[in-house]
Amino acid sequence: MENKAGTVIFANITYKPFYGGIENSIYYMSQTILQKGYNAVIFASDSSLEKDKRLPKKENEGGVDIIRFWRIHSWGPFALIDPLFLLLSALIGFLQLKKQYGARTQLVIRSHVIAYAAYLAGFKNIIYLVPSMVKGLDDRGNSHVDFITKLKKLVLLKTNIRMYMWLQKNAIKRCTTCAVFSVNMKRQILDFIGEREILIVKPGVATDIFKFDKQRRKICKENYGLANCFIFLCIGRIIEAKGFEDVIRAYGILPEYVKANSKVLIVGDGPEKKRLVNLVKQKNERNIVFFDSTIKPAEFYNLSDCFMMTSRYEAFGQTTLEAMASGLPVIGYNPDGENIITAIKELVENGKNGLLCCFDVTELSKKMMTIYNTSLAGLEEYAMNNVSKVNNEFSWDKLVNTLLSR
Repeated sequence: MENKAGTVIFANITYKPFYGGIENSIYYMSQTILQKGYNAVIFASDSSLEKDKRLPKKENEGGVDIIRFWRIHSWGPFALIDPLFLLLSALIGFLQLKKQYGARTQLVIRSHVIAYAAYLAGFKNIIYLVPSMVKGLDDRGNSHVDFITKLKKLVLLKTNIRMYMWLQKNAIKRCTTCAVFSVNMKRQILDFIGEREILIVKPGVATDIFKFDKQRRKICKENYGLANCFIFLCIGRIIEAKGFEDVIRAYGILPEYVKANSKVLIVGDGPEKKRLVNLVKQKNERNIVFFDSTIKPAEFYNLSDCFMMTSRYEAFGQTTLEAMASGLPVIGYNPDGENIITAIKELVENGKNGLLCCFDVTELSKKMMTIYNTSLAGLEEYAMNNVSKVNNEFSWDKLVNTLLSR
């Protein structure tokens, strides 16, 4: 990594107060860089959670400078070319940033639009750490929308997706280093653009926050009145591709005595939430409970006994890694390259730190039953295997060292 100024800039479309796996990774990478004596800068748009408000242009968080570019929002028919408005906004911001830090400053970027904008602005050292493939997200999760919504998607979203795919292809081709978190992602990129060097790096996890502690779990359960209740946990954005509906239907198949002594917690927000809440009401499943998104997911991991990873598409799965660090066995679908495209087999070894099954709700229910019937000693063995794997293989420090060596 060539960096005469000693500055590393981490860039994405959004940062805090937006909370997600990408924002989380930027936070921990920037803090790790700071500890190594570098100057850390985060560059993101001024988009706010509140539609009519913008975030401050400059802030400092724990010694890290946050610089935000003014995002030009599309309107009316111009929504068809919204990706180009975002590209232009980021390009203007990068041109200003280049004057301050220089073209050879190291960039670590988590968005394809932002990565391509950095290239157009003339930056020479761009690491594009690919979070997911736009192509992989195309057409996933649209089966429950009405005709008008489908029509809008055909006209608006399809146009946007094609633009985003073009931008991502250029970002991958033009960046100095293209890096991914999994073999699964590397395979997708090569299928998408053909040959180029792809660096595989493993992400970290905050083991000071996400950790297995039997006594802590016992106290947490008692505090919530769940001392003798087995908890299946789903956490993430509530979209169809996450497969949370499968968990609801699989739970419904379980015997009544199991449901009387267990709960499913679904934590998150998203366009599918209202429909799934109604589905649970229709099925009269009183032990399936929804919670809003949280900035303290560790509390839910501490409450739980098993993590459900039922995504159809997942580039890596940071929540799975957090669950593993928290000592939870993981239940998920075996990737088949068609219905299920995830990296779960790079994290979960069937029977050792979790259970995998084919893409079938009945089989999923059987795995839930198996975990429910597992002895306390068996659950602790799952926990120890997961904690050991996380500690040995996943570290923000290792990730940053790998990137610094490029």
